[in-house]
Amino acid sequence: MTIFLLWRISTPAAEPDQLRPIGKPSCETHCGDVSIPYPFGIGPSSSCYMYDWFEIHCDNSTSPHKPFLRVAKLEVLNISIEGTLLVKNPVTFFFNRRKIPQALNLMGSPFLYSQKYNRFTAVSCGFFALVRSYHG
Repeated sequence: MTIFLLWRISTPAAEPDQLRPIGKPSCETHCGDVSIPYPFGIGPSSSCYMYDWFEIHCDNSTSPHKPFLRVAKLEVLNISIEGTLLVKNPVTFFFNRRKIPQALNLMGSPFLYSQKYNRFTAVSCGFFALVRSYHG
């Protein structure tokens, strides 16, 4: 399953013919087919990303290489400079009141689920599907 995450950004308006740099100088800006714009960045230098939640680990053992949010351990599929992040996320199932696997916890992160881009769909016969939001 893929999900969109959002983060707050404020960027100065650029002239239409001006290209803004994608990353900080001397920092990697791509992992596989994914562009990595600042505030995200590929470690190990912490000057390439804003802070830990924005650090990208580029898994070079795959072809093409795959970027992952290092702290959240989620595969990154796309990063938009408009403030959306598309990631692969495991689906959380409950079966006989047992949860399998652990749900993604974004507490303490700069990310939140996008209400605009995410859609929850369940197709089944004789089952009940529910999405809950926990505050605090």
